[in-house]
Amino acid sequence: MALTPGNSLTVTNGATVVTFVAAPAASTQRIIRTLTVYNGDTAAVVVSLSVYNGTTDYVFVKQTLAVGESLVFDSTLILDSTTDLIRAVRHPRNLGKGAA
Repeated sequence: MALTPGNSLTVTNGATVVTFVAAPAASTQRIIRTLTVYNGDTAAVVVSLSVYNGTTDYVFVKQTLAVGESLVFDSTLILDSTTDLIRAVRHPRNLGKGAA
């Protein structure tokens, strides 16, 4: 199997779902070793990371980040389907409503 290293920089934009890692082409695997999310906003946010298979989001991390904090997911993920991709959504933290 040939290995082609690379990286991807992505910016979230509010509560809109953003693709961090695109689905691989047919007969290709994509290996993700580390995902890092930094909160450069002026308020705490909740970040959800998920694998999306074209139909369903499978959330594997959901974390509140204070201003200036980072989330580092340092575990290997393998995408081996043309429909699997990694997505993220940043939820503005609503402290008055008890959001996680």
